[in-house]
Amino acid sequence: MDNFLEFKFFKILDDKESLLELKKEYIFDFCGKISRDSIKKIDYDNGVVEFDDYDFEKSEITVFVYSALEDIILDLERETRSIKNDIDILVERAIINSSDISVSFKNLENILVSLTKREYLGFPKEHVLSSLATILNHLKINYNYYPTFDFTEDNFQIALDDYSPHSYRWISINTEVGKLSLKKFYSLLTQEPKIVECSEKEFINAFSQSKLSNGIKWLIKGKNGQYSKQSLIQFIDYLMANKYIETKNGKDFNESVRYVFRDNNGLLIKNVSVSKSSSTKVPAEWDRIKDIVNRI
Repeated sequence: MDNFLEFKFFKILDDKESLLELKKEYIFDFCGKISRDSIKKIDYDNGVVEFDDYDFEKSEITVFVYSALEDIILDLERETRSIKNDIDILVERAIINSSDISVSFKNLENILVSLTKREYLGFPKEHVLSSLATILNHLKINYNYYPTFDFTEDNFQIALDDYSPHSYRWISINTEVGKLSLKKFYSLLTQEPKIVECSEKEFINAFSQSKLSNGIKWLIKGKNGQYSKQSLIQFIDYLMANKYIETKNGKDFNESVRYVFRDNNGLLIKNVSVSKSSSTKVPAEWDRIKDIVNRI
């Protein structure tokens, strides 16, 4: 009955070798379901497979990306539901045996605190924190148990109500140097002619896993006079490649672009996945964008 106190799956996500083996398992399973000839690239470290498939929107063969992380995230959600169920069973048994459940809740609280402090390198930490928050809320809502910690930790100084898994995480956001570098980045991007348009607060929220009000307007335009989606996608890829922000793949990448950014008219961005699969090598004003990133 104390299985939920072990949080084995969470610990797998924090162990580099165990996580790599889990990614490989999903990749092997996925590759067994598609034609071997369609596979263009396998990246075990990042858990992705690039493969050819028919794109019905474009009516042609296009390169798609499978992300093992998306399946692992689903596993994490299932594990979270299982833990909540274990908690319910534990409480039910405590009631039957007339025992004090507060000690078990306190032990669980200590484990939740410990799990927030792990690094989870190679896995998007925001999903772990979201799962832990779900468990915490289960205790609050169903059992009126309010832990003594407020779900902040050294690497995650965000109030739970302000947290968003779709915003980005500036790697050094919790250091003074990191905070200054993010403000400098905003200043560089908003110098005339501007690359982005938003308030400084909105920009910082966008890169500190916080909720947004209006999003960030992307002002770079392509040859057709419309905003350049390709330059935006490569901008995010470049930030991830140079370890300024945590890496996001597949569905997570697409959702974050849609959540954080707007076109130059302030409208929601559509068809991110299609654009990413067909991104050009040198998008509009790429040299200027790259130069700004390199000056952070």
